[in-house]
Amino acid sequence: MCLLLMAIATAVAVLTANSSSKESSLTIQQKGLGCHSCPKNWVWFRCSCYYFSKERLTWRESQRACSSLNSSLIKINREEMNFFSLKSFFWIGVYHNGIGKHWLWENDSVLSSDMFYPPTPEKGQLCLSYKSREIYLSENCEFKQTYICKNHLVYSINSLER
Repeated sequence: MCLLLMAIATAVAVLTANSSSKESSLTIQQKGLGCHSCPKNWVWFRCSCYYFSKERLTWRESQRACSSLNSSLIKINREEMNFFSLKSFFWIGVYHNGIGKHWLWENDSVLSSDMFYPPTPEKGQLCLSYKSREIYLSENCEFKQTYICKNHLVYSINSLER
């Protein structure tokens, strides 16, 4: 029951983040067992907080915006891919630097081929945007679009003692 309520609350937050209405602002401040709460306007899922931007920025600008929020562009995993189903594309933390054949995560580790199957670009830098499950695009990193930041929550000793 608790998982169902958490899933519904998160789905509502994701749908609100995708809406074009500037007036709709949803505050999700949930706390999992042993996790800290998320900041205002962030979505909680599995002890991590997610920020779905409404502003459109380039991939690098999105990277800096996430960093200013003490987070990074999402390094999406299978569980998140199955959970988040979005109405539009969002920048995630994957790019191709125009050198070699591998796509890289924001931290420069190689993207596993079992996650995404983007084609190797002929030349130039490309970045990956994500919509849902197997729907993603490799795009020019200078293209402006919304982005997803992820902040892993740290466990609180006090919350574990309760």
